[in-house]
Amino acid sequence: MSELIILLLTIVTAITVSLVGGVFLAFSSFIMRALQDVPADVGMRAMQEINVTVLRSLFLTAFFAAGLTSVILIVLTALNWHPASSAWLIAGAITYLAGCILVTIGRNVPLNNALAAADPSSTEGQDLWTSYLATWTAWNHIRTAACILSTICFVVAALNHL
Repeated sequence: MSELIILLLTIVTAITVSLVGGVFLAFSSFIMRALQDVPADVGMRAMQEINVTVLRSLFLTAFFAAGLTSVILIVLTALNWHPASSAWLIAGAITYLAGCILVTIGRNVPLNNALAAADPSSTEGQDLWTSYLATWTAWNHIRTAACILSTICFVVAALNHL
């Protein structure tokens, strides 16, 4: 029974992580470029609103649910080691937790907080926006890659678990 639970939780986590990664990929591949291509105050205001809206969205639920299921998978895997899949599960979970959750909390959120406090019409705000675009996007690339790698690990684990 525990192997079935682990397999189902692995599949759910892979799907959730891939959905989160898809959102990050959208930001890395075209949203941030579009915000950069409009006047600075417009792009900055739009990103400030995105950062407020995301806190009330289904995305945030998926983001933290994938983190929770990753922690649960680590515990269940440690208690029910399966030679063909357990290392993949642990790798997927740690990759998501470190590359997505920790990067978001430690890097992207502080940048978002600084942006929220800035005035888009001021010179300082527009200077911050220029820096924000490069730094936030670089960290977002890391989150995107972490989600892709994590999803691959979970899929391989599920296939090896069968």
